[in-house]
Amino acid sequence: MNMSIGKAAIAIAAAWFACVAPALATEVANLKGLKPMAEPGLLPAGVTSVGMTQHGVAKRKVASVEGGVITYKDADGCTVIEDRKRGYFAPEVSGTNCGIAPYRIDVHSKQGNIWPLAVGNTESYSATFRAEQDFSASRACTVTKEVRIKTHTGLHDTFKVVCAGKWTVYTYYMSPKLGGLVKLVRAKGNKHSRTEPLTWEFTRLE
Repeated sequence: MNMSIGKAAIAIAAAWFACVAPALATEVANLKGLKPMAEPGLLPAGVTSVGMTQHGVAKRKVASVEGGVITYKDADGCTVIEDRKRGYFAPEVSGTNCGIAPYRIDVHSKQGNIWPLAVGNTESYSATFRAEQDFSASRACTVTKEVRIKTHTGLHDTFKVVCAGKWTVYTYYMSPKLGGLVKLVRAKGNKHSRTEPLTWEFTRLE
């Protein structure tokens, strides 16, 4: 992997919520002493992130980058737009052809600053998911601990970031060595949630 790209960010997975799969990896040990991790930069247009779900290989391409606004496209036509000016862990701007009705997410306010990542840092977003019906998309993010995880590419020392909302909980495993995300888990926020569980693991950039 081109390390300059790896250091730029593996931000694609932060918007990758179209695939469904059970967990692929397990936390194997707690750590202490990782250096605080800077926020990943932007991947350039044309780069494709290759990941693994339980269903097999999954790819997402950076179609365009304008300022902090990134458009991602999947082979099946799903298009997701993300605005990094909102924040790395903020809800995406919109999604189209992603297995549900077209939607947008309005962010009303942000509190805190989680960067550089260090255990105990927090930030939170007040947001609304707007589609056929409106729902809360607010989330509160915390760097909960340092953890070593095992994925299909091996062992990774990471910061575990949990972003909890009423309907959905996102867990990000951020690798300081690679400068980005190596695993993403999406889970239901409560028993009434329609969120479909997702686990994605990073493989490479193309």
